[in-house]
Amino acid sequence: MLTRRLVIAAALVSLASTAQADANSLNEFLGPRDISAGEVGRADSRASSSTVLNPAGLALATQVVFEGNYGYRPEDKATILNVSACDSTVALPGCFYYRFLEAN
Repeated sequence: MLTRRLVIAAALVSLASTAQADANSLNEFLGPRDISAGEVGRADSRASSSTVLNPAGLALATQVVFEGNYGYRPEDKATILNVSACDSTVALPGCFYYRFLEAN
């Protein structure tokens, strides 16, 4: 009897929740694959993704990486530009990056 009440209570609580999960590409740096895999990109961020997700991940791999990407969303004319360079082959790894975000 107690189990049945707990199941009913859990069902009512889950139905009463009205939270909506909206992704916003202007402030979310994980891709769909990382989000669907439980945000594993935060724990294993290497190269330029470490600049925004987890800076400690820069030293996980010994590499020199140059990356860049551009995105445009026509609904609100949002422009997204990211450029970065990372070097973890030296004793003190480091990155520099530039991010441009604009929406009308």
